[in-house]
Amino acid sequence: LIRTRAIACDVMRQCSLVYLDDDDRSIVDVDVDYHTRPVNISLYVHQAYPKESPLGRLVLTNIRSFDRKSAYIILATEGYFDLLDYFLQNIEGWDSTAELNVCRIAAFFGHSTIIARFLDDTHHQFNSTLQDRQEQVVLGAAEALNPRDVMYCLDQFGPTILSSLSKADDYFVTVVTNAEAEEFADLSPPLTKSLLYAVLHNVCLDSDGSKQLVILGTLIEKFSFSDRIILAGLCFVLSCDLSDHYPSANVLNFIAAAVKHFQIDVVSNGEILRQSCKCIIDGHNYIERSDEDCVHLYLDWIKKMAERGVNIQALTASNSFGWRRSSIFAEYTALANEQIARWNRFDMIKNDSLLVSIQNAIESGEIHLSDRDRGGQLLTHVAAGYDRADVLEWLVTEKCMSLASLDGKSRNVLETAQAAKAVLASNWIKEYQSSRIIVNFLRRHHHKLLNAKRLDRRMQAATIVQRRCRGCLVRRRYSGAITSRMKDSQRFRYIWNKFICSSSKVSPTSWTQLREEHSDMNTNDFVFDESSFEDTDAQLSSALEKALLLDDTAGYVERDPTTDSSLDLSYPAHNNVDSSSTTAQSDPSWTSFQMTSHVVKFLKNGDPQYRRFLVRRLHQLATGESSRILKKRLKGCRTPIFETYLEQKSGFRILWTEEGSTKVIWFLSPHDRVSRLAKLIDDAKNRTARQLVPESVVAKLQNDQLIPPSHLREKVLLDVCGNTPLKLYDISHHNIQDIESTNWAPLLHLTDEEKDVVEAQGTVLLLGRSGTGKTVCICNKMECDRQHFQGDTTFKQLFVARSKRLTKYVQGVIGVQDSDQTQFRTFMELINELDATLQGSDDCFVPSQRIQFSRFKLEFFNSSSSNSTIVSPLVAWTVIRSLLKGSIEAFRSPHGVLPRESFTDVHVLGSKRCRVPAEVRNSVYDIFLAYEGYKKDRGLFDDCDRIRHLITRLGETKVSKPEVFERVSKSRVYVDEVQDYTQIELLLMFMVGSPVGMFLAGDPAQSVVEGTDLRFEEIRSVGHFVAGEQRRLVPNKYMTVTVNFRSHSGVLNCAGGFLDFLFHFFPSSAKALKKDYGLFQGSRPSVLHKLDAKMLKALLADKLMGAIVLVHDDSAVYWRRALDYSLVYGIREAKGLEFKTIILLDFFSELPASLQKPWRNIIFNRPGVDYEADYPLLSTYLKLLYTGITRCIERLFFVETKGSTAGDATVRFLTTNTVKRIGADAGKAGTLATRANATDVEALSMTADEFLTEGLNSAEAGELDEVEIGLAISALARAVWCFERAGNPKLASKARAHKISLEFRRGIEEFDNNHLETRAARIMESLKSEGLVREMNSVFYSVRPFLPQYTGEELEKHLTS
Repeated sequence: LIRTRAIACDVMRQCSLVYLDDDDRSIVDVDVDYHTRPVNISLYVHQAYPKESPLGRLVLTNIRSFDRKSAYIILATEGYFDLLDYFLQNIEGWDSTAELNVCRIAAFFGHSTIIARFLDDTHHQFNSTLQDRQEQVVLGAAEALNPRDVMYCLDQFGPTILSSLSKADDYFVTVVTNAEAEEFADLSPPLTKSLLYAVLHNVCLDSDGSKQLVILGTLIEKFSFSDRIILAGLCFVLSCDLSDHYPSANVLNFIAAAVKHFQIDVVSNGEILRQSCKCIIDGHNYIERSDEDCVHLYLDWIKKMAERGVNIQALTASNSFGWRRSSIFAEYTALANEQIARWNRFDMIKNDSLLVSIQNAIESGEIHLSDRDRGGQLLTHVAAGYDRADVLEWLVTEKCMSLASLDGKSRNVLETAQAAKAVLASNWIKEYQSSRIIVNFLRRHHHKLLNAKRLDRRMQAATIVQRRCRGCLVRRRYSGAITSRMKDSQRFRYIWNKFICSSSKVSPTSWTQLREEHSDMNTNDFVFDESSFEDTDAQLSSALEKALLLDDTAGYVERDPTTDSSLDLSYPAHNNVDSSSTTAQSDPSWTSFQMTSHVVKFLKNGDPQYRRFLVRRLHQLATGESSRILKKRLKGCRTPIFETYLEQKSGFRILWTEEGSTKVIWFLSPHDRVSRLAKLIDDAKNRTARQLVPESVVAKLQNDQLIPPSHLREKVLLDVCGNTPLKLYDISHHNIQDIESTNWAPLLHLTDEEKDVVEAQGTVLLLGRSGTGKTVCICNKMECDRQHFQGDTTFKQLFVARSKRLTKYVQGVIGVQDSDQTQFRTFMELINELDATLQGSDDCFVPSQRIQFSRFKLEFFNSSSSNSTIVSPLVAWTVIRSLLKGSIEAFRSPHGVLPRESFTDVHVLGSKRCRVPAEVRNSVYDIFLAYEGYKKDRGLFDDCDRIRHLITRLGETKVSKPEVFERVSKSRVYVDEVQDYTQIELLLMFMVGSPVGMFLAGDPAQSVVEGTDLRFEEIRSVGHFVAGEQRRLVPNKYMTVTVNFRSHSGVLNCAGGFLDFLFHFFPSSAKALKKDYGLFQGSRPSVLHKLDAKMLKALLADKLMGAIVLVHDDSAVYWRRALDYSLVYGIREAKGLEFKTIILLDFFSELPASLQKPWRNIIFNRPGVDYEADYPLLSTYLKLLYTGITRCIERLFFVETKGSTAGDATVRFLTTNTVKRIGADAGKAGTLATRANATDVEALSMTADEFLTEGLNSAEAGELDEVEIGLAISALARAVWCFERAGNPKLASKARAHKISLEFRRGIEEFDNNHLETRAARIMESLKSEGLVREMNSVFYSVRPFLPQYTGEELEKHLTS
């Protein structure tokens, strides 16, 4: 405190504010009372602080005498914080004015400590409010021209301060824009709070105005001040400071700088700038006392304003003697007169002077291009306003004057012309501007192209330079590596050059595509593509040529001249229709039309005009019209087939038949195809008539309630492509017109049995024996669901089967492309897609590490001799896949494996479900544990591991990432051959679909896939698990279909005889259904017992060439070599296929020795043994036999080349009545087969088309991913053999190349690296030339690990490109 007082005294003494005693100058006592006396310090302050400072202004205006309170001015200015704080605490007399002045002065000089002290209310009670002090701080910073401090304070103090200052600014704006200069002398308090005023009134402090421009720009951005407001404020400052010529000069300079900096338009703000000139004239008394330089400055300003279009006329109303005698009167008068003279020169344009005169005036300098008329108009504005288009054109084109210049009303030249309604000028301006836009665009585009070319050249040059420099450096640094790479490149070119340079003329294709193009499964190609069925077509044409010729002599009208009369199939006009159809308008006796899928597909894909033609013809037929072009019966057909001209010029015909009260439209055909299609329709209709089961047999079946009564049975029409029901669509004559709509979707026609299946709600379980149309029911269900949910973008359906061929068949029947809404996938494709889509998996399931039954048997099971003494490898594999890892009970277990206790306890699984004897279950479980250890040690996996992992990930994704789950989930899932799946595989499909959206079809009697033993009751167990507590979601009981469309009665009776053994002795292995019946009768199978293999080989080379030989899968390779015959299949390999003629070879003699006698005892129905518990494998072989028999369509042979216990008993059972039959046929007379001799066998007649079809089927089987490579090689060998018999060397070469490739891949480890690479190059070259790109890629990835790095990289680039 003593030190603070001493400093204060010293300061006051120096400023002559305080007189101290001489004795107290060295030591100052605490209690000393300092006496002050009033003094006049105005002179001192004026000398110490210039008038420009806030202190000077404050002193000059307010301080006339000094008291002790006034010391704050000096302390705040000099920044004596401690002393000022002492004054604040101890000196009385502080008021709000003093506090506010201290804040403003401290902010002006940037004394932050003083500002912080006066803004802190916690240590002192101030007289003024905090808001007022904050406002003064902001204003002080603004007066100091410090924009950063101003913005910081505004941000810190909040919106209240900003709002208060904005109000003061609004008041200032109102004053400066509306009041006269004389009213600015009195500065009311609101003006002193204006930020804009605080900035502008200090403009005189800085001669160049740079600081003011910066802070002014900040305020403009913050408060959005307009140009008019800024100029009005500056004029206000000019009027206030005109008494001092130096500040006034600074103001004028600043106005000029602001106009330039902020690009303010002088003309549009002419009235405000006129005010600045008026202020100068009004202050002539002050100007008179100024020096000569200042006078010239003021007059130059007025002159500049006049030249820039500001009206300087009559700036003052004074006409006093003093004004006329002033030194600037004459100068001002001269400037005003000069402006009037300049305006008068514009009269040349206004008075329609000649263009030449105007040009001369401008060229001579009499008129300047920058001159402006009254209102700030340039020459262009005046010319446009007076519609002088010629003058305007010359000014713009020759003198380069701008059309965008603004006049005093802020109008451009076009707006001036439009306001004056100058038509010629307006039109010329628009045309000129349009042309300039086009020219500028072209010029910019041209320059852009030139710049781009220059840039490209520079970049190319730089690239070349860089490349050469880099090449030199690389060669110098990596010469060794480059040499090595060069050798690799030369070696690569030597070996692979032919492959790289060869261009395949054959487009990339697959066997599936080829089969679809050639096979009769593809209906459209079967009907219309005659190139693939030349032999069949030739036979049909030759047989029908004479019968189908047209008698042209009968009155034929509306003849199409483009058609060939030799191919017309119509009867003569007098008998082409019956007598009942001769009237033009007869009453129709039918109710509707039906169209085949061939017609629907043609209409959807064909020209829309065909729809209109068809609608017109159907309307005519619906009204009963009948004429030669509407209803012409075709000759040469045993059934009535009618032809209707679709349209005279198109040459298309409508082929239809009458089925009761319904007309069935089979085809829309070109005229030259009518003969072929008529024969196909005739064959399809007569196929049932000539081979139908006799009515006596039908009656017996009806009595046994195996088929419905006659009045409930619908007549079944067969498709022209095979023994499958014809797919029909119902078209009522009331909605014929709908056919023309692009969204037309006809309703599928369903039989009563199909309606029951298709219309069933929830999850459907469909059982049916082989050939009973389960797949057709799936197709119908999918088609009906698509029609029901048409337009629903959320509906998604998925068909799943293990066979790729089956998925392609179903897709072809439905006739839709694979899309997001309808998908067709094999089960392996489905789990691969799920694996790729679901996230969060670190496990990798490499295909080479997968264990299947063959690998399990060879690598694991047979490695221990003790295993075979317990159970067979098939039984062990089935138990592991179906029970220990693939059951619902195993999935529920903690580790996904059924515990030993649950497996060994007979009551848990039951004896029916697990037919392994209880005494060996512990040993089987030991085998399972050893297998799991073997798998873990080698990093292998089986399908159960992958499926369980996918189910877990699917459940996690459903919770954590519902959008990903939504992509893989389906509304409906349709599964065929459901008996080939385990419970957890079905669980995966339930999760992909829903408990109420499944359609599962299958036949437990065909459960022959290794490792799968599924009963339909176990499917409902999966449904129970998925449904949980919601019992309504549990699948309903199964439905059945019993009509067999594949095999005739002779084959079905034989198959049924063996099924009776299965159901009788193994009731738990398959569900016993009603006996299926066929639509056709046929011959019984033939038995060739103890036929020598050489004789069989001779038969296959002659009479039975083309017949399919079915054997046990393990024996297929042996018999293929022994018979030198390619069409040898394993029964499991042939599952899902059908063949006209089948030979079951040595099925009974090749049964295991341990099963020979049990088989005989079953055949002879000898009781006393629990076959299901002691010999569970017998049920597998019975299913295998049933599957083999039902592959047959027409002729079936049982061939045994040697005697055996099982074979002799079976031959006796089939060919004699001495063995009693069991089951539903017990007590029936008659044999199931006949014994035949080799010499009595009738020769087969297979056409080249049939060989071609069989070859394509075999080749496609060899291409499937799920087929083992050995079976694939066998399938392709059969394909080569069939193609050669069909006389198709092109396909034979393709299949041979594919077969060689597979053999190479199987024995790839036997080659050394040099020979391996050369061999791979030749094979890949061959595959590329054949278009087998998929197999070519497989070969590459097989040899990739053995190739040099450079070779592998280069080949990968080539293949991916």
